[in-house]
Amino acid sequence: MGDVGGPRVAAHVADDNPVELKGGMDALFELITMLAFHWRIGIAVLFALISAVFLATNISWFTGWYGVLLVISSFGAGLIWESAARSPKAGGND
Repeated sequence: MGDVGGPRVAAHVADDNPVELKGGMDALFELITMLAFHWRIGIAVLFALISAVFLATNISWFTGWYGVLLVISSFGAGLIWESAARSPKAGGND
């Protein structure tokens, strides 16, 4: 049959992909700044994560899914805590 489509030319792919690296670094930077400026959310999630690991290792019926739900709900609680502290009614503006 031979080469039906003609000669194949290899696509030029750069070894370093700065766009992909930049996207990962941007995500990491956004995570760090989010935790720096919205520290109440970070505290709530960290506390829930530690609690979930402790409960999952010490209580037989507390499974990993309960831990995931605990951490997700603590993120919501941290959002509520953050918004309550920043509301003008509470006098917060940080």
